[in-house]
Amino acid sequence: MPELTISIADTTDPQQLLRSLYDEILVDDELRPAEKALVSAQPDPSKMGAGEIIQMVLTDPVFIGGLTTCITAWLATHRTKLSLVFHGPAGKTEVSVDAGTSLGKKTIREALERALDGNAPAGQ
Repeated sequence: MPELTISIADTTDPQQLLRSLYDEILVDDELRPAEKALVSAQPDPSKMGAGEIIQMVLTDPVFIGGLTTCITAWLATHRTKLSLVFHGPAGKTEVSVDAGTSLGKKTIREALERALDGNAPAGQ
């Protein structure tokens, strides 16, 4: 059961954006059965406060597709520069979005797969 954590960085209010993304994950039909929680993150000594992360257990491969679609749709509604950070069993991947641009599903899915199993194509 691969565990994935999601955080947001490089923006003025990452916690508000993270809660907004979590709200979208909660109501997504494909992701309803997935274990998920908004939890306190480990404190970063260089920053004040611990913040929060989204923690998910992806027991079914269909959850990756559902999460990809959910994140892509959520990003389309937020025109803020930010970075999504995915931590999984294979390591950390990060996807940056500039204000006014959008990312395709392929980019998001490959980042998720690299964090989960390290097998997505490199260089994305």
